[in-house]
Amino acid sequence: MKKPKTNRVLFLAALMALATACKKDPTPEPTPTNMHKKIVLIWDWYYDGRAPNRDTVKYYANRPDVDSVIMVPDSTSELSNNVASVYTTWHYHRARDTLQKCINFAPKKVKGGGSIKVSKKNGAQLPPEYDVGLTQEGMSLEDSIWYTANGWKVSRAK
Repeated sequence: MKKPKTNRVLFLAALMALATACKKDPTPEPTPTNMHKKIVLIWDWYYDGRAPNRDTVKYYANRPDVDSVIMVPDSTSELSNNVASVYTTWHYHRARDTLQKCINFAPKKVKGGGSIKVSKKNGAQLPPEYDVGLTQEGMSLEDSIWYTANGWKVSRAK
């Protein structure tokens, strides 16, 4: 009688081994959704000194749950939209210096966005020698390339 019990035990052991070997991989639990954020900082050219507050940019750039910080000029502000008629190459170059300091906090995270309107008269293709004065309405070609490379769209005002 011992033989049938042994056979039954061996059979059950083999069946369990087979069941374990054929078992499907467990279905992975749903992974949490991407918790990372894209922060958009909107600023008015006139009121905030030609760039978003640097402390605010630095705060978001240093947060691990933030993937990107996008600096966008306020397209709804009448004052901000009128910079094209009063800003010279010097203003845009000065703003570029300030914005670059913001980008430097985290160059892979911080970038520009939105549209920058420049003088319809001179556009954004002036030679660099115009950067030294406050008289030439428009943007230098060098600055236009920089703004575009860093995420902004540069276009002539209508």
